Amino acid sequence: MNVYRLNDVDWYMAETLEAAILACEADVGESREEIISEPYKLTDEELKTSEFNFEDGTKVSFKEYLEAFIERNDIEPQFFATTEF
Repeated sequence: MNVYRLNDVDWYMAETLEAAILACEADVGESREEIISEPYKLTDEELKTSEFNFEDGTKVSFKEYLEAFIERNDIEPQFFATTEF
């Protein structure tokens, strides 16, 4: 399972970039031309250093968050993170 940055604000998890794009298209209801901009797979280092900062002050790395999905076998292509909330 990988995490893909699909545009300036959205990350999706999937096995492949194409699966991530298809999941995003289904969620957003717009074409890839409208929502995808310079997509790429996050490196292990990026997964370790990118963090969720929760309102209670808790910080969790993207790597830890992804591992939680994998541990509970929640491995369908899906939304992972955004800067828009």
